Amino acid sequence: MRLIGLDPGLRNTGWGVIEADGLVLRHVADGTVHSDGDAPIATRLVQLYDGVLELIERWRPVEAAVEETFVNRNPESTLKLGLARGVVLLAPAKAGLPVAEYAPKRVKKSVVGTGSAAKEQVQAMIALLLPGARIAGADAADALAVAVCHAHYVQARGAYGDWRRRRVAPAGRRRQPAARPATRHRGGAGPGCRLVIAKLKGLLDGLSDGAAVIDVGGVGYLVFASARTLTALGEPGAAVSVLVDTHVREDHIHLYGFATAAERTCFRMLQTVQGVGAKHALSILSVLSPDEVFTAIASQDRVMLTRADGVGPKLAQRIVNELKDKTVNVALGLGADAAATTRAAAVAGRPGDDALADAVSALVNLGYGRAEAFGAVTSARKALGDGAALDKLITLGLKELAS
Repeated sequence: MRLIGLDPGLRNTGWGVIEADGLVLRHVADGTVHSDGDAPIATRLVQLYDGVLELIERWRPVEAAVEETFVNRNPESTLKLGLARGVVLLAPAKAGLPVAEYAPKRVKKSVVGTGSAAKEQVQAMIALLLPGARIAGADAADALAVAVCHAHYVQARGAYGDWRRRRVAPAGRRRQPAARPATRHRGGAGPGCRLVIAKLKGLLDGLSDGAAVIDVGGVGYLVFASARTLTALGEPGAAVSVLVDTHVREDHIHLYGFATAAERTCFRMLQTVQGVGAKHALSILSVLSPDEVFTAIASQDRVMLTRADGVGPKLAQRIVNELKDKTVNVALGLGADAAATTRAAAVAGRPGDDALADAVSALVNLGYGRAEAFGAVTSARKALGDGAALDKLITLGLKELAS
């Protein structure tokens, strides 16, 4: 999948094109679209618009990602930046591309692992993720970071749903450019690059508090993991294989290991909540399985989340509030038959429990949202017991929703 990232600016708009194939990223090209600083504002906006459209026609991306901009203290500069951003959003939409927007902190956290990363850290990480790329400048590097961020969410789209994207229908034929902008780009594709380390397979060298050392070809990798994953690894000397999520900081690189893809997906999802870091996520996954995490959030059971060390009532409530819809998307899947997907999610880990799935489906058909329906029926089953009849689950679920 070819993606284009855009970093809006009235004078210089950075752009970067990458190829994303699952965890594999490849640099395609990058550069900057310039506008004439001496020209009227309307002309400069036309130059930006035509420049971005020219890039789309040349490189043929299938999706676009645009960085959100901060408000400037200078009202005039803020207005001009807003105009430029609007044009940069309009151009790919006019070309019929789906357009996603990401806040700068989200981009930094996705690329570097922390939302407070400096520009130098982002640029260094982009150079690591896209080896062989000769980046045209700071604006182009920022645009590539936006593209990489979007690639991460494209990879996770099947789990999270399209919650960060805005689809735009293709438009008709566009007008011919009024003026050609000055653009510069640097192409050339370096070799495909995995996002640092995605998986490790070797021998378990040893276990310590919250981490394991895995020997891969004579090199020992320190991998932090949940208590559940560490227990599943077995005894030292055993052959092991773990999925890995790599976090890069200015002073270190941390590897986080997972026994299953579901656990890694849950780990990443938890960290989208403000105030939840890797330590909190591992703590939660040490006491709850991914299915239990999804169920606790969907049913708004914050008490269940507070069983984890370091997770208090306030943080648990924030996790529930911010993730309740996303976990339903994980469990139910988007675009599938509502009744079938509801059943699949509701009975995860509970074979034969059709009543719960049918009750959720009934409430959804009555017009309630999936998240609130699932939460109400789950609360009803807790009160009635696992063998509760369908009609009682629906009746008590409606009472829960009305209260």
